[in-house]
Amino acid sequence: MNPLDLLSSLPPFRGWSPAEVLASPAWAMPCRLGSEEGRLVSDGALLPADPLRLAVRFADDPATLALADSPIFPELHALWSSRADVPSPILLALVEKECGPLLQLLENAAGRQLAIDGLADGEAVDGKAFVLRRATGEDLCSFALTLPPAVLESFGALRNLDAAHPSVREQEYSAQIQLAAPVLSSDDLASLAPGDHLLLPEVKPAPAESPDGQAPTCPEATLVVSGLLAAEPAGLSPWTDPGTLRVVLSDSAMLPLGDLLDLASGSLDHSSLVARHSSLREGAALALLRGPATLAAGRLGAVASQPSFEIETVTPQP
Repeated sequence: MNPLDLLSSLPPFRGWSPAEVLASPAWAMPCRLGSEEGRLVSDGALLPADPLRLAVRFADDPATLALADSPIFPELHALWSSRADVPSPILLALVEKECGPLLQLLENAAGRQLAIDGLADGEAVDGKAFVLRRATGEDLCSFALTLPPAVLESFGALRNLDAAHPSVREQEYSAQIQLAAPVLSSDDLASLAPGDHLLLPEVKPAPAESPDGQAPTCPEATLVVSGLLAAEPAGLSPWTDPGTLRVVLSDSAMLPLGDLLDLASGSLDHSSLVARHSSLREGAALALLRGPATLAAGRLGAVASQPSFEIETVTPQP
């Protein structure tokens, strides 16, 4: 799974509208100004003061583009304070000449042809404020743009969220830790009673020579994230309850999305993820599940040093 797959699979991101995506502080649209790569960002952007307001169209959808003064447009910058004295055709020709790369950037970002109809009437500045930022972090220019629905949909696509932003990485999810998937006959399952043990070969005991306090491990445990994703040794994948028997830790873990993103990128391996969040220890509370039903509860015990599920209570099933 890549970052976009993860965001598309998990709340709240998967349910966001384009407007909600665009309003996120993590919104950062990759773009290119001429030959230079950069990003459009909106978090903290201010509506431009004393802008040059242009009436534009994205295909057949009218919009307003309000440009702020910027040295990257040198000729416009030189006459900015006196531009009211410049005839409109000359001013518009200068915009076409100097702002062509920016206009092309917006056309590419919207996925719709952009045309300038002329200078916009009025002085009020409306629309969404944006900053064009170099990959090195330097701000190049700022502007405000009204967003017709089709343009909003392009700008507000989930792929434009920066997965490295703290507001994304720090989003937390409940993760159920599955230690084993035992196979029992119906007779064996029906005969389970308090005091019985189910061996858990997936759980590795602490080495005999280890210092006191070292806990058992289960490096191949499956983390079921919000009932939607499974983090397994083979990677991340969508999860649906198989309806089979599962031994899980009774206490769920809270898992930051950043860990899943790191797992997907390969910068965090599965066993490290499990060790970070499993809290496996002797006596840990366990449950035997089938679907949503709890069939038995107990503790992590041992039989002849082999970790086991020591059953304490059995729940009668209808």
